[in-house]
Amino acid sequence: MSEQNYLSLVQLAKALNKKAQKLEKGKLGFEEVNEMLENSRDIYERLTVIRYKALLEKQELVEELNQENKTESKQIDVVEESSFSFQFDTEDDESLVISTNQKNLLDEINEIGSEPQEDEVIENTEVIVEEASSLNESYASSKQPESLGDKLKKTKITDLKEAIALNQKFLFINELFEGDKTKYQSVLDRINSCETLIEAKAYLSSEIETYSSWDEETEAVMQFNTLIERKFL
Repeated sequence: MSEQNYLSLVQLAKALNKKAQKLEKGKLGFEEVNEMLENSRDIYERLTVIRYKALLEKQELVEELNQENKTESKQIDVVEESSFSFQFDTEDDESLVISTNQKNLLDEINEIGSEPQEDEVIENTEVIVEEASSLNESYASSKQPESLGDKLKKTKITDLKEAIALNQKFLFINELFEGDKTKYQSVLDRINSCETLIEAKAYLSSEIETYSSWDEETEAVMQFNTLIERKFL
């Protein structure tokens, strides 16, 4: 059987929401509780990594800006020392008197540099958000280690009837077989007798009129298909 498709954060959140609703109704099975736990752990681990990398990138950006400010300040000091030289003449002392209200050029530059401009703050924030999003996409595209839930789903089933929990049985009968318990039992017996997964899928397509209308994204269909696949591992 092929590996289970990797779920995004949005898909994990939706899956948790569905299971939480079933839990409130008392319809959550043991296997689903395990899946819910694994989904919660996946979300926590991913958000922890994303936050750490985003903070790390932000710190590097701040350090780079500080370094640029220090470099500019040093350059201004050099310009002030090398660009202005005065030859004093005793007859022109009065012309050299500087008003006490006049600000030093370096003081004005430092005042401007000490307060980040609104546009600069917005631009830096957008950069950090874009980098965090990029990190999330990169993390999502990498292959994740196999979780306990994935390992359980790869465990071979000998008899479908014995593997299906009581709450799953009621779920399948009501949502997949329109409340027909006899039809449900007949389908499980037939699938148990199949030799391959292809044969079982072909039987479902040809013998169950409502099979084509099953929504592959509903919890009942996903659980039922997973159990069938485990039967033919």
